[in-house]
Amino acid sequence: MISHDQEKGAQHFEKLKELLLKNIEDTFTRDPEGGVDASANLALVNRKKINADDQTGKTMHDTEGWKSLETSMRILQNMIEAIGTRLYAFELDRILNVILKGVDHINRFVREISYFVLNAIFAASKEIMSGSGEQSPHEIKFREFCGDLIPIISQGLGDNWSQVRYAAS
Repeated sequence: MISHDQEKGAQHFEKLKELLLKNIEDTFTRDPEGGVDASANLALVNRKKINADDQTGKTMHDTEGWKSLETSMRILQNMIEAIGTRLYAFELDRILNVILKGVDHINRFVREISYFVLNAIFAASKEIMSGSGEQSPHEIKFREFCGDLIPIISQGLGDNWSQVRYAAS
């Protein structure tokens, strides 16, 4: 089972990470809304085109239309949990970008799962902290990564949805 074998988990992650991250990045856009980016960033939201001539009366709730985004984020969480400290053998920039976009997402469920991904990173990383004065390469990379992650957690603790606050805690 992958969750008990970090080496196998890392091999699977190596094979699937490109496809998984591409799927996550692609599903941040909702097609029925004309390809509007899902970021809650006001600069992006204000650019949203509203069709005043639309008489259908149909609007999408902020939790609809994101295809496999939440599921793919959950897979990312599970894979990080499976590979543990081997996460730091991979390039983390795309993972960080996905998390950054996820915690600002309009869909509260995507924000929640983004914080569960962060939790998986911290849980997987607890084993790399050494008690000695000398830091391992993984520990150095983890500490650098934490500089980007910690401010995100405070953002989640201030979210207006309780499940997001819970996930951030």
